[in-house]
Amino acid sequence: MSEDQEISVKYLGKRPASKETPDGLDLSQETIDLTGLFTRDVSSSGSFDLRQFRLTSVGKLLDALPIPALLLDQFCGLVFANRSCEKIGISSTSLEDLRFSSLFSSLGSAAKAEALIEKVVVNKIPLVSEGLIGIGKKKIRGRMHVRALRIRKQRSVLVIIEDITTEKKRAETKRKA
Repeated sequence: MSEDQEISVKYLGKRPASKETPDGLDLSQETIDLTGLFTRDVSSSGSFDLRQFRLTSVGKLLDALPIPALLLDQFCGLVFANRSCEKIGISSTSLEDLRFSSLFSSLGSAAKAEALIEKVVVNKIPLVSEGLIGIGKKKIRGRMHVRALRIRKQRSVLVIIEDITTEKKRAETKRKA
C-alpha cells in the first residue's frame, strides 16, 4: 500500500429521511453532548479544561478500555490518551504539543487525518477511517471511529482505534492465494 493510500475515510451510516427512527430515537444531533456530566467543572463562560479530563468519570471509563482511545481538541491537538494507546507508541502522560497528524508516517496521510477531524467537527457526523497509525516502530493497521463531543461550548473529538492488523494480513494472504 502506498503512503498516499495509508488512510481512507468512510461515513458508515446514512441519515434517515426523517429525523426519527421507527422507534422514536432522534438522530438530528450527531454530536455527543457531555455537558450534563460536567456541570461542576464547566466555567461560567462555558469552557472546560480538557487537561483535567483524565480525572473525570468519563476519563476513567475511557482509560479502562482495552483499545486505544484519544480525545482531541477541535484543532487536532491530543489532550487525552488512554493507557491502551501505548500499543501505538503514545504515552498517556506526555501529550504536550502532540498533534493527531503526528500518528501518521507520511505527510499525505497526516493531512488526510487532520481533514477527517475537521470534517467531523464542522459537519458533526461520525466517520470511520482506516489507516496505518502509530509512532516509531509501534504501528498498527487501525480502524478509527471518530465522533464529535461537546461540553457546553467546548468542542472536541473522540477517536477510538480498533486494531485490524491481523484482519488485514489474513485478507492479504487470502488474496495472494
